[in-house]
Amino acid sequence: MSSKPTKSPDPVEMARAGKAIPQDAAFAYARSLPLETRKDTSGCYAHKCLPLGCYVGCSYNCGGDSFYPGCGTYPFGCFQIPLGFMDPYYLSLKQDMAVVVVDQEKKTLACYAGVGNNCGQCCMCYKM
Repeated sequence: MSSKPTKSPDPVEMARAGKAIPQDAAFAYARSLPLETRKDTSGCYAHKCLPLGCYVGCSYNCGGDSFYPGCGTYPFGCFQIPLGFMDPYYLSLKQDMAVVVVDQEKKTLACYAGVGNNCGQCCMCYKM
């Protein structure tokens, strides 16, 4: 018996549906984009916590070689330290947070609890 090949998840469809995106699929999508598109993250973003299913804050990010939403509404430590660009994603100094473009057209970002096999997606950042 031949098995049908499994279709890899489409990060754009998943981001627009508000579903968690496997990290490897998100990184592969970002790698397919031109470098400047991967770094085009400036603007105002609303952050939706995927485990809770609700919005938890908003911020303004400067974009470019670092990801630093210095003006935000967070009561906790996320996004308080600049993340450096480590192509194709932004990574915190402690390597406990990674942010990557998952929808080029809408400039949606996915945030993960680090980089690796056990790092799940914690939120989706929608450009306002």
